Amino acid sequence: MEKDNNKDNNKELAEELPVELNKELAEELPVEPNKELAEELPVEPNKELAEELPVELNKEIAEELNKEIAEELNKKVTKKLDKEVTKKLDKENIIIKMTDVTKIYPNGVKALNVINIDISKGEFVFIVGPTGTGKSTFLKLINREETVTEGEVIVDGRDVEKLSVNEVPYLRRRLGVIFQDFKLLPRKTCYENVAYALQVIGAGQREISYKVPRALEAVGLENKGTRYPDELSGGEKQRVAIARAFVNNPVIILADEPTGNLDPDTSWEITQLLINLNSRGTTVLMATHDKSIVNRTRKRVVVLHTDGTIFSDQEKGGYIHGL
Repeated sequence: MEKDNNKDNNKELAEELPVELNKELAEELPVEPNKELAEELPVEPNKELAEELPVELNKEIAEELNKEIAEELNKKVTKKLDKEVTKKLDKENIIIKMTDVTKIYPNGVKALNVINIDISKGEFVFIVGPTGTGKSTFLKLINREETVTEGEVIVDGRDVEKLSVNEVPYLRRRLGVIFQDFKLLPRKTCYENVAYALQVIGAGQREISYKVPRALEAVGLENKGTRYPDELSGGEKQRVAIARAFVNNPVIILADEPTGNLDPDTSWEITQLLINLNSRGTTVLMATHDKSIVNRTRKRVVVLHTDGTIFSDQEKGGYIHGL
């Protein structure tokens, strides 16, 4: 009975409310807002995100990947080319090459045993090792003063073993040799000893007059050109020998124990002269027992073993203790 009364009251209230108000409430209740909200919710933004963002992102990723791939390929190609160019330049730069070189003297002594080594233009190389390990033989093979028993010696592009008797002097003109005992001509002055190196290759007087004074000046003997060997100290004699060795602008200087008979201070002065020559581009090979010079200079060091093999070969090496 109560429910019926409430229902009637509600109906009555609805009928009594102004028509315009009912209409306004009906219109303003959130039917349209819900529709508007539903329409304005991100249907289009989602579509835009779905279509536009991945395209740009994929494009950027693709560009980055392509860039990385290109860079990696470029690195590989460059590395390969560098290796090929370096290999070619190294080959062209080699001035002395020994391949499987063995030297056995007639008395059966094996001075060198299967030596393989490359020496580049402009290097300064110490050849060290105990007495009897083949240091002097090593240098003599380059100068063709000795011949190999087996193997090949290439000097400045020529196989020295295949040179004829007439070609050997031309090889030696490209080399300067310095000995432990100086080997100066006793009856010739300092000037004449140096000049002799030019005379034997047919140089004219004009060339001799130009080169000899400059060579003596380079070794600090410009005022002793008229002195004879017996008037010189050991260090001065070796300076003359060095001047004689480089007066003809050799590509290689072979120095066999050049400081062997000298005191430590003079030995260092002689070594510095050779280093100065090397700084001008001359390749220098120096056989020595002088540990202090080797350790002080820090050049390439090739150590020969008592069995005639190469014991070690080090850039900026030192004298190995116990040798």
